[in-house]
Amino acid sequence: MKHRRGLLLIGATAKDSGKTTLCERLIARFSKRIDLYAVKVTIVHGERAESRFSVTEETRDDGKHDTGRMLAAGARKVFWVRCDEKTITPALEELFSRIPPDMPVICESNSVRNYLIPDLFLMVSREGEGELKQSAAALLTLVDHRILFRETADGPRFSPDIETALSFENGAWICRLSEGAYHDPV
Repeated sequence: MKHRRGLLLIGATAKDSGKTTLCERLIARFSKRIDLYAVKVTIVHGERAESRFSVTEETRDDGKHDTGRMLAAGARKVFWVRCDEKTITPALEELFSRIPPDMPVICESNSVRNYLIPDLFLMVSREGEGELKQSAAALLTLVDHRILFRETADGPRFSPDIETALSFENGAWICRLSEGAYHDPV
């Protein structure tokens, strides 16, 4: 597996766990100081899976789709990769041919971790959620930090406070959380 310097990978333990919200918040925070790209990777399974892939650039920041939300948050460019497990390698090659090698990237995906080593791999879980999705369970040993997402009266909250613990320095994402800052309640 190849290390992709400048890549922050954000996965989730289940659907609607808060990963896009976390991506938006991090993009909004960091795009004020640095140019960065954002990516959403969708792995298609079953009958919808095909032997081809697509890498499309988002141009609408209307907030209706995850990629539009990332663009509205301040990403310089946003790409949506759709592929199956057989085509993820050429899809990622196509994606990164469109991104300058020194560009910081925030990527929403679990599956990418099977093919690339990011600077950091964060896994988001929603407070009180049930069973882990299979793509998350298989990667738990590779996660750098687990992040708990909860909806509060004051808006979304992440624990530990990853937003202030994260920085981009010398071309790499760095996290200043202590090891084991979040312990899975299961």
